[in-house]
Amino acid sequence: MLQNSAKLTFFLFVFGLFSCVKDEFITDSSVKLKFSRDTVNFDTMFYSIGSTTFRLKVFNPYEKKVKISSISLLKKENSIFRVNINGLSQTEVFDIELDAKDSLYIFVEVTVPVEKTSFLEEDALIFEVNKNRQEVPLMVFGQDAHFIKTKKINDLEWNNEKPYLICDSLIIEKNQVLRISEGAKIYFQKHCCLVVFGKIIIEGTKENPVVFQGGRLEKMYTDVPGQWDGIFFKNGSKDNFFKHVEVKNAIIGLDFEKNTSAEIANSVIQHNGVASIWADSSEICVYNSVLADCGKYVISLSGNGKYEFFHCTIANDWYYGMRRTPNVKIDGKNCSVFFGNSIIYGEDFVTSEISFDKEANLMLNYCLLKTDSVIPQGKSVSLMTKVSPKFVDIAKYNFQLDSLSPAMNKGNIELLQKHSFLEFDINGNSRQLDEGPDLGAYEKFFKN
Repeated sequence: MLQNSAKLTFFLFVFGLFSCVKDEFITDSSVKLKFSRDTVNFDTMFYSIGSTTFRLKVFNPYEKKVKISSISLLKKENSIFRVNINGLSQTEVFDIELDAKDSLYIFVEVTVPVEKTSFLEEDALIFEVNKNRQEVPLMVFGQDAHFIKTKKINDLEWNNEKPYLICDSLIIEKNQVLRISEGAKIYFQKHCCLVVFGKIIIEGTKENPVVFQGGRLEKMYTDVPGQWDGIFFKNGSKDNFFKHVEVKNAIIGLDFEKNTSAEIANSVIQHNGVASIWADSSEICVYNSVLADCGKYVISLSGNGKYEFFHCTIANDWYYGMRRTPNVKIDGKNCSVFFGNSIIYGEDFVTSEISFDKEANLMLNYCLLKTDSVIPQGKSVSLMTKVSPKFVDIAKYNFQLDSLSPAMNKGNIELLQKHSFLEFDINGNSRQLDEGPDLGAYEKFFKN
């Protein structure tokens, strides 16, 4: 009994001694805190638009407590950065105690004022411990833009001089034509869209495509869907033309109402929450294009419409949940749909990447289709099923063909002879230099 009592006393003594050590502050001037990142870099932000919140974690790596004399913004009240330090929204805080092996969080935001003239804005978080000073730089690149805050515009010629930021839903009125030249970039804030009663003519190039996307420029938002609503073509909007265009991050990329028409060439429409193309009783021709990565359908077609897809890559590897719907949905017996020299494929659990009304006028001409269903007689010619197209990397949205792809040289040469716009692929590579055209938007190009 006495032995047990002695052990308990010894244990309590050691524990108390250890606790005393833990409660002691380090006074050495060589003390250095550790940080989760050495720089807080916000990439690029539009002037006057607030950033997302960055989180900086501050560590005490020692076996004793540390007293941080002060944490402050270098520019104090003149800083464009905003910080929340340990729950306090101030430019400077004092005497913060950090327990042994403990940490605290600092949340940083920024808004670049319109009146700022410099491209790069900088500040720093200053930490002082035992008269030792450490800095974590804060950086943001400001981006000027045409800020469009009205629903209607008179300027119908857009160029690449500086980006366009749509701050409200924008309307192209009946009989108006919006012309957009190569290299133009159009960004949309949350819940904003482009509504077209007139028409859009877009002439991008391979080197300088025209881009429609969400208004967040941080890298983490590059592939995030649903950042804006989309482009909506209203009844009577005819002869729209897209060449070398990227449409991404929307809820629906392109939405066509009844009695609309469009030609879409050498374009990429992807990372959209619901669909890349949603069309009802319209007339659409798409060629040399990639339609990909959507949460519901990549393409939804319905009504009394005429839809043609030549040398298109329609693919899905949806990252933001479990997709249970096919890439292509065709509703209505009066729907006329043609897929030529195209790929319809997905990596999800969906076993058939197309659904259609059995009375629809559907033709799959020299295509690769992921399906475990039997395609009715008369609706396909030279159809490849139950094989992977072997993309270079579908998870990274690289839909070019691997050197072992079964889709190489399997296209219908007669389509190229009938339609001159199919002679070159989305990247400008000729489809007539080997045994036959490859399926999809990309022609496999072997360097000598």
